[in-house]
Parts: sequence; C-alpha cells; structure tokens
Amino acid sequence: MKLEKWALIAEIVGGIAIVLSLVFVGIEIQRNSQAQIRATTQNVVSEYNTTLESLTASAELACIYARGIQDFSGLAGADQVRLSSYLLRWNRVIEDVFYLESAGAVEARTWLQIDRQQREVAQLPGFQQWFILRRHWLSPDYQTYVSGLIEAPGEAEPLRFVDPDCQTR
Repeated sequence: MKLEKWALIAEIVGGIAIVLSLVFVGIEIQRNSQAQIRATTQNVVSEYNTTLESLTASAELACIYARGIQDFSGLAGADQVRLSSYLLRWNRVIEDVFYLESAGAVEARTWLQIDRQQREVAQLPGFQQWFILRRHWLSPDYQTYVSGLIEAPGEAEPLRFVDPDCQTR
C-alpha cells in the first residue's frame, strides 16, 4: 500500500475515534446532569423536611402556628415574630424549590408534592394576612406564584388547625 492510502485509513479511524469520544462525553454529561438533579432534589427535600420538623420539635411553635395560621393578626407581638420567622423560612425553602424546578433541577414529583402543600397553606387566612404584610421579603416571581395560589380555589379544603389546649401569649 502506498503511504497515501495509509494516511486515508488513519484519517478515517481518527474521525471515528473523535465521534465515539464525543458520544461518550455526551453520555457522561447526561449522567452527571441526572445525578446533579437527584442530589439537588435530596438537599431541597431535606431542608423542607427540617423546616416542617421544627413544628414537631417545639410544642410552643406548633401552638403559635395552629392559632396564627388561622388569624395572624390575632397573635401577640412576640408570637407574630415567631410565626413570621417560621413562615419566612418555609417560603424561602419553597422559593428555592420554585426556581430550581423552573430550571429543571428538581424532580417533577417532588415539586408536585411541595406545590400541593403550599396551595393548601396559601388558602389559610393567617397565611394570607402574613403574605400581605411580608410579601416584599420574597422575590417578585415567587410573589406572583403565591398570589396565584391565594386567588385560585384549592383542590382540597385546607386543614383547619384548632387546638383549644394551646396556650401561648
């Protein structure tokens, strides 16, 4: 064989190797993206669960929540501060999930579950009172999302937390 034929064969083999390398890189990028989505979802769900667990860790906060989610304006000053702090934390976590979901970085089922809970909470009068007062603490896009939840009728009747034994100041 002449040198030119060997050069042509080497060029073809080199081209095939480049294509195979690009396919391999593409597959690895896709796998990495999926792993990143799973890790992000796990972190967000963990933070969400931690926020919810704070209600079970403190009977006093749970009582403040039970009363305040029905009538935020009826809470005394210190209890308003505690519930406001909790609702801000709750909404910051959901706001993070909201933006991650819109970027495709959260699994759809995770967003669906969190969105359903937020829809119910948004129907509660104490949450709506708080949101009117403190919406400016949240990003404009998230404010629009929550406002839409408040205006839309809920799919299910939101839970009404009533506990006459809760005695907070």
